[in-house]
Amino acid sequence: MVEERTIESILVADCGTVATKLLLMDRVEDGYRFIAQAEVMTTIDPPWEDISVGVINAVQELEETTGRTFYSHGRIVTPRDRLVGVDAFVNIISAPEPLHVVLAGLVRKVSLESAKRAAMSTYTRIQAVLSREGNLHSPQETWSRTIRDLSPDVVLLVGGVDGGARLPVMELAEAIALAASMLEKDARPIVLYAGNTSLRSFVTQLLGDITRVEIADNVHPTVEAENISPVQETLEHYYTEERLGTINGVDSLLGWSRAPLLPTATAFARVIRYLWHREGQTGRGVLGVDVGAANTTISATFDGNSYTTINHYGVARRLVDWVDDQGVEQLLRWIPEDIDEEEVRTILHNRQLHPYTVPQDQKELWIELAVVREMMRAALDIAYPTWG
Repeated sequence: MVEERTIESILVADCGTVATKLLLMDRVEDGYRFIAQAEVMTTIDPPWEDISVGVINAVQELEETTGRTFYSHGRIVTPRDRLVGVDAFVNIISAPEPLHVVLAGLVRKVSLESAKRAAMSTYTRIQAVLSREGNLHSPQETWSRTIRDLSPDVVLLVGGVDGGARLPVMELAEAIALAASMLEKDARPIVLYAGNTSLRSFVTQLLGDITRVEIADNVHPTVEAENISPVQETLEHYYTEERLGTINGVDSLLGWSRAPLLPTATAFARVIRYLWHREGQTGRGVLGVDVGAANTTISATFDGNSYTTINHYGVARRLVDWVDDQGVEQLLRWIPEDIDEEEVRTILHNRQLHPYTVPQDQKELWIELAVVREMMRAALDIAYPTWG
């Protein structure tokens, strides 16, 4: 009989877009306590192009801080033996680009809205929404051209309740097939079908020889019912497979750990759900906000139901795009003294060029805190309707 070993120490590597953080937790009496943290630049981009380099750099800093040894002979030491190693090493990652997704469906306020909620629960960027609604004639050529020009990673096709509309969904599927056939094989999107179940075989037969097809439960099996969990899980699995699993250096991280890779938002959502259970499953909910360099994640648990929404703006990446879209006045209202708009834009542009920096004076700090407020507000605006 194999004796179960108590996990006395845990090392967590959080590899973000800009920073890699290493957190050490040890068991103290009947619980775990935070012991120390190290933070370095993420090394997914040139000149390193190896995510494990950043983790090793962080380990070295943590060793200097704690006087313990965690890395030896080219790997994280497990299990722990006195002051050497840890009992568990866990990796969570949000560094890669999100999946590029095109939504295709029938009614914007029904199936396409559900598809959007499902897509925004993981690291995806919605490039376009193709709708059959309001079109007397099927604009298949326009749909095909849009998909061909965008060349997304995934086309999420929804529409029709089970046993309901068939022809409009079939027309969308035909447009997707045409677009995919015009792309090089390695550039063709995965098609995730989550519509009328009676059309599954049609979609598979039409698209199966052209590109990879995944089937998930209908996001709207009836007009009243919504079921987006299967789509969420499929998109998360594909992100883990195609984005996290292909990062240079990730094989090293996997070799040092028995735990699977997790997207950061998934790990964050599990923490929020755990906190809800610790509250005794009362009528109160638990809300978590994670404002990162490139993403803002909202995770909430109410009555046992968990909801996660990711807005792909943060405090360091795509700031100029956000200001161009929302207007600099959204930030100025939070700043307690008059600042010229062009100065704000210049500071944000520099922050975007040099994301691994901190504010150097009071003015820069005000602007950064204004950005945090606006990222939270925008993410909550998206998340709130999904809570029912």
